[in-house]
Amino acid sequence: MLISMTGFGRAIVTRGHVTATVEIRSLNNRFCEISTRLPQSSLEKENAIKELVRSRVSRGKINVFVTLEKNEQEKPPLQLDDRLLKSYLDIIDDIKRSSGLQNDVGISDVLSLPGLITVGDEEDEPDSWEAVMEAVREALDDLIVMRKNEGKTLEQDIRGRILGLRDKISEIEKLSKQGIPQQRNRLKERIALLIDAENVNAERIEMEIAILADRLDVTEECVRFRSHLDFFLKVCDSERSEGRKLNFLLQEMNREANTIGSKCSDAEIAHQIVMVKEEIEKVREQVQNIE
Repeated sequence: MLISMTGFGRAIVTRGHVTATVEIRSLNNRFCEISTRLPQSSLEKENAIKELVRSRVSRGKINVFVTLEKNEQEKPPLQLDDRLLKSYLDIIDDIKRSSGLQNDVGISDVLSLPGLITVGDEEDEPDSWEAVMEAVREALDDLIVMRKNEGKTLEQDIRGRILGLRDKISEIEKLSKQGIPQQRNRLKERIALLIDAENVNAERIEMEIAILADRLDVTEECVRFRSHLDFFLKVCDSERSEGRKLNFLLQEMNREANTIGSKCSDAEIAHQIVMVKEEIEKVREQVQNIE
């Protein structure tokens, strides 16, 4: 199963008088890199959110956006700073004693004192944190569904290209075997032009030609290439999405293709190798999107 690293998830959860909205965006990355944008009061919970994301996602650049909204139908909680009020009253009594003023202080005067009454921070309440965490979980579910769906689309394309590579390698192996007798005859003709037939050991020449022709055989490389293809498809069928392993196998395929190209002098095989390497590169570009 292949899972894409790109995706988007969104969730909205309401708890009490607080509504949490979470959006998670995921892009390609070699590692698991998580960044968050949280309300000021939730910054201390950042590590918990990252751990939750990391438990569900193994690779990708993940951006988590969290917003909190208060329910306008609820009355905002007001808080009275008792200590500050006592300090204000003590100062007022001191002013009266020192100045001889006797004007009474009314409620309106007290309410106008700065910092005495504040609006309670709703985001610090348990409902806020529960709403955020549930929204993160639901947004992750949404993200993973999208990543899996995109992964299925990528897998269909990749499998088709891998099967095409198998056909190309079989054709190259066939062309190589057909060309070995011709290469042997060309070697004989070239040697005959360079040496005096009367002073040459014919059996030794034939053995050297056989060795050279065997070095031009690419059967071993084609067998290894097909082995990489089989393992590639096996990894695609596994329960986990393993983009790194697929990328390594593509590197090995490319190495075998280079070896085949260096051993073969046939123009048609060279053209086939060019197409093989182009197809490997196309698959590699797709695999860069796989978790």
